[in-house]
Amino acid sequence: MIHKIKGTIRKFWHTYLTLNTKYFKKGHLIIGEECNISRKAKISVGQDAKLVIGNGVTIDELTRITVHANSTLIIGNNVYISFSSLISSNSIVEIGNDSLIAHFVSILDTNHVFKDNKLKINQQGGISEPIYIGEDVWVAAGTIVLPGVKVGSHSILAANSVVNKDVQESAIVGGVPGKVIKYRS
Repeated sequence: MIHKIKGTIRKFWHTYLTLNTKYFKKGHLIIGEECNISRKAKISVGQDAKLVIGNGVTIDELTRITVHANSTLIIGNNVYISFSSLISSNSIVEIGNDSLIAHFVSILDTNHVFKDNKLKINQQGGISEPIYIGEDVWVAAGTIVLPGVKVGSHSILAANSVVNKDVQESAIVGGVPGKVIKYRS
């Protein structure tokens, strides 16, 4: 059974979900069965945004998930998101089944534009590009995944890495910027 929720602020599994009922459409928030969402997690869903949380997902305390207006976040089945992580979608973020997101991870599909030295950075806007994280991926503690990245299934993103390029399936990536260290056998 899939749970569909609509409301301004709903207490759901001891978590407060912020939804704008003026713009929120039925079916734009789907939460699967047997999820464990901490009461200290914060989940915000914007105007015409879509959030899908699969079955058996755990979202730990102090995690912040923001799905901005007209964007999509899909979290597959049996995904674990540890404490104090940040997932922000301004376009599309997809996390595949059975993936592990460790603590203090940031997954951000938007970045600032800073090409024109004559303009202040805050006047140049931003650019959003989808992020796709495959199945059975371990994103280790403190890792940052930047816009436009596709992470292949069965990969590992080592602790404190900054991932700004695509990652092949079964690769182990580490460093700033992230580089392939080796492949899982």
